Amino acid sequence: MTVMGNLQTGLLVTALGMALVFLALIIVMVVILVLDRVFRPGAEDEERERAPLAASAASPLTAGATGGDPIGEAAAIAVAIALQRRRDAGSLYHDDIVVEVVTVTTIDPGHGIWRGYGRMRAMS
Repeated sequence: MTVMGNLQTGLLVTALGMALVFLALIIVMVVILVLDRVFRPGAEDEERERAPLAASAASPLTAGATGGDPIGEAAAIAVAIALQRRRDAGSLYHDDIVVEVVTVTTIDPGHGIWRGYGRMRAMS
């Protein structure tokens, strides 16, 4: 084969490879779209999922979050902060600090560094 023949073969293989990759991606996209349509919840399922949320939105704890009384929400936050501070007030100083006693040994090896190293290894 000539140089032009090799170039044409290389371009053909490259184009076929890229086409196969994009074809595979399109097939995966179509499968995802079909599965999304098949398993999409109906209107009755969405209403059943929203019903517990609507009931909990009427509770006094979430009234501020749903556009209720902002003064009540601020009061609830202030009470929560005050209770947390009262609970943490006694725990500012800890008397139960765990202490581990560590013995540090130093050996002056003098002229024999290897002898000192051997002594250190024997002590540990």
